[in-house]
Amino acid sequence: IDCFLISQTLVGDTFTVDIEIHSISNHAPVTFTHSGVVGLEMSKRWKLNVSLLQKPELQLIIKCNDQGEADAKLLWDTLKAVVRGKLISYATNHKKVKQEKMKELELEIQTEEFALKQNFSLDDFLSLQFLKYEYNKLVSQSIEFALFCVHQSYFEEGERASKLLAYRLQKLSTCNTIHMIKDNVGNFTVTNKDISIAYRQFYHRLYESEKVGSILEITDYLVGINLPHLDQIDRDLIFIYFISWIKAIFSAPQARVF
Repeated sequence: IDCFLISQTLVGDTFTVDIEIHSISNHAPVTFTHSGVVGLEMSKRWKLNVSLLQKPELQLIIKCNDQGEADAKLLWDTLKAVVRGKLISYATNHKKVKQEKMKELELEIQTEEFALKQNFSLDDFLSLQFLKYEYNKLVSQSIEFALFCVHQSYFEEGERASKLLAYRLQKLSTCNTIHMIKDNVGNFTVTNKDISIAYRQFYHRLYESEKVGSILEITDYLVGINLPHLDQIDRDLIFIYFISWIKAIFSAPQARVF
């Protein structure tokens, strides 16, 4: 029996659970729809995927075009803008083609499995294995890229680097998990999405200035506070030390000035 375990904190956010096709191994993957990933804002910050620069089709667009007619800084800024646009366009198109290919392979694998159950033949079995191999290659590429993006500090040398990474991520996730909080009106929220919204509203009100006092009000407030201060002797000593530091800085060699 194929099954999977999830944390109790995710049960309230789970909508549906489905058993998918046998796309890679003899075990069917189990997927579920989770409300925590619906409506969340993704990071809009673009990061350069250095592996794209190794592709020959992208190397053709980066050529030496310095004819001496423009400033080098202008050429460099223009190159960055053009290359960024080309990389984003190529990566978006490549990802779209890859996703469509994976969907086509999933449908073909599902059809071959159904046909193989109805009437077994060696040719259909070999065709099914080839489709699974192609699908496995695409999945492996996605996993390799995801591991490449993971911060390197989580890895340690040894045979159990992946286990140490999984333990590290699980520990961080467990420590940061919040099961239930109260919102601004006193209602309890249990879903991850509602908890995130409640936190966002709380910190927005916390750091928002409700009232800006006038200069007169601020002065009256500070006058009534008995703040500690230095006497005249301590101030004279500090001034003497300060003057000596200034003289030492200007008289020292340039390399020793910090």
